[in-house]
Amino acid sequence: MNRSLEARERWLVEKSIYQSIEQETRAFISDELKKRGISPFITSRVKDIDSLIKKTARKGKSYDDIHDKVGIRVVVCFKEQLYSIDSIIKEIFSKELVKREDKAAEQREDVFGYQSIHYDICKCIEDKEYYCEIQLRTICQNNWSELSHALSYKSEIDIPKEIKREINALSAIFEVADNQFQLINSLICKLPETNPIRILNHLERFFYTHIGDNFDSKLSWYFLMNIQDAYKNSNPLVSIDNFVEVNQQEILDVIRKNQSNFYFTQPEIIIILERITNSKYSFLQYWQTIFPYDELEEIANAWGTSLE
Repeated sequence: MNRSLEARERWLVEKSIYQSIEQETRAFISDELKKRGISPFITSRVKDIDSLIKKTARKGKSYDDIHDKVGIRVVVCFKEQLYSIDSIIKEIFSKELVKREDKAAEQREDVFGYQSIHYDICKCIEDKEYYCEIQLRTICQNNWSELSHALSYKSEIDIPKEIKREINALSAIFEVADNQFQLINSLICKLPETNPIRILNHLERFFYTHIGDNFDSKLSWYFLMNIQDAYKNSNPLVSIDNFVEVNQQEILDVIRKNQSNFYFTQPEIIIILERITNSKYSFLQYWQTIFPYDELEEIANAWGTSLE
């Protein structure tokens, strides 16, 4: 039996198994990262039959040689996040990880192009091995990959030298952009504790871990714009951490019970509850410069207190 025919017949039998692997593995990665306060963009797919057949024909691979029948892509904003998630993936798949490739590390210093970290995961189901590929990239790396693929850069066509030079120049620009975004993020992380950007980054870790995946960032920024006025001389990051450490379960309970209230679906709800608890009257002054009194009273009542 030729490779293509064998691949087609086996895929018809096993496709549903790979679909289950895709859903379970994607959910597992998402849950594990969320526990650590990380919420990247995750996509996944099960290979189409035509793509599978094409790979066996063009690359001379057997059905069992193809390890990306399931593909999961994890995309992060900054390079620094790659290292954190790389460690997590190696940890959570320690018994199933059979191969790891860092495409960027394999390149010479004078070469630019495709960059990504690839992992081959082997899952044993009823004594049979099924493979899944995970790709970890930054947004810049992912955009470069998508665009270069659209330009047929990965095809077998012999692209003229002058076009290759243009492609290489473009890939260098993407890498410079990646490095600059990382630099900017590092500088933001060094801002004072009262800076709204740093506070929101701090709140996001708890939010992504326990509350949700999406929020109105414009509202968060509006609320936090002058938040130092609500803390006077105290350190907001320390105050937030101390409050969460003591009241985490109560915080989660009240958030779950009040999802119909928009504020309880925002990261800043932690600050609101913390200030109501520890500095109610001075916080009320801050609140009334941006939002109505009645809305804070409703939050306070849900928290089991009053502004009176």
